[in-house]
Amino acid sequence: MRPRHFWRDIGFDELSELYTSMLIRSLATSLIGLFVPIYLYSLGFSIRSIFGFFIIFFIVRVFCDIVSALTVARIGPKHTIALSTLANIIFLLLLLTLKDLHWPLAFVALVGSLTNSLFFIAFHTDFSKIKHPKHGGKELGYLTIIEKVGGILGPLIGGVIATVFSPSYTIVIAIILFIVSLIPLFMTNEPVKTHQHITIKGFAWRPHVREFVSYTFLNSENVISILLWNFYLSVAIFTKDPYAKIGAITAISTALSLLTVKVVGARVDNKSDRKLLHAGVYANSVIHLLRVFVSTPLGALGINVLNDPITVTYRMPFVKQFFDFSDNVPGYRIVYIAANEMISAVVKAGVWIGLYIASAHVSEVTAMKGAFVVGALFSLGIALQPKAYNNHKQQVGSE
Repeated sequence: MRPRHFWRDIGFDELSELYTSMLIRSLATSLIGLFVPIYLYSLGFSIRSIFGFFIIFFIVRVFCDIVSALTVARIGPKHTIALSTLANIIFLLLLLTLKDLHWPLAFVALVGSLTNSLFFIAFHTDFSKIKHPKHGGKELGYLTIIEKVGGILGPLIGGVIATVFSPSYTIVIAIILFIVSLIPLFMTNEPVKTHQHITIKGFAWRPHVREFVSYTFLNSENVISILLWNFYLSVAIFTKDPYAKIGAITAISTALSLLTVKVVGARVDNKSDRKLLHAGVYANSVIHLLRVFVSTPLGALGINVLNDPITVTYRMPFVKQFFDFSDNVPGYRIVYIAANEMISAVVKAGVWIGLYIASAHVSEVTAMKGAFVVGALFSLGIALQPKAYNNHKQQVGSE
């Protein structure tokens, strides 16, 4: 098996350590990440102020991405992930003490945005560099399985602990897990050259416009279908014990989506990715429209059960091609990844600005329903991603 799947080595290679670290991190993130807006709401913040929190979060993200790109170039993606973990711990401590110390909500959003930025730019750089050029779909499939295992356990455990004891206990456990996730990360060296100097001079922007646009639609749709959807459920449907109930339906739907991950990963490597992507985004668009009519717990469960497996069918081929595109910009890998993140952050901020403005004229619940219609349009926009080509050129010491 080694010639085809070099990561199946008894030794602890780069992908193995990334898988292990991501499993622990995914569990930690799922414990609390899903519940941040719900937690803020439970502390007494208004729905509009929470909309404002995410406006700041994503506007700041544009500038944080510049800092993150420079950091990855300077110290490498693994050290940047470690830095993001420390920032994440600070973010969780701010949430933990928010009620007693009354931190400015804008400051909490700034720290959360920084940790989010540091992690995603570093992770995308790391995985895009170490993945196998011909079997990236399978490797992405295993990574997705690992993330989803954490995504099953995290909301379930976090929801129960938050309901039976307090959300504060969930935050403490997440902090401990974030610390543990650092242990496997440094058992091999950095996969990229460090002390690099990033430059955008010579980068051809025009050929990548459709890639930027489709990635923006993917990320913006993701915010609506996960973050906003679960907040909507806590406000409109699961008004009592939202942590446990939302955690349970999330765990159930995530578990069902595991059945599709390996199949999709294999088909991506067999060049069936375009059919999967288009079928998935069209079905996902319909699901967004159905969210508008959900008014019962059973309906919420039905949406989640349908949504998670469908998300796998388009997200995996999309992300696989995204990493292929990053391979085809030798010398500009970090610039390419950061540009995608920055552009999508602008649109994600726009989603929350729209919610904030709309909620001044209609109810917050109605505004959120309007965002689900926008999510349906965003889903269609994901299909704009062009077909990737891969020249498989290996660039030594160049990102």
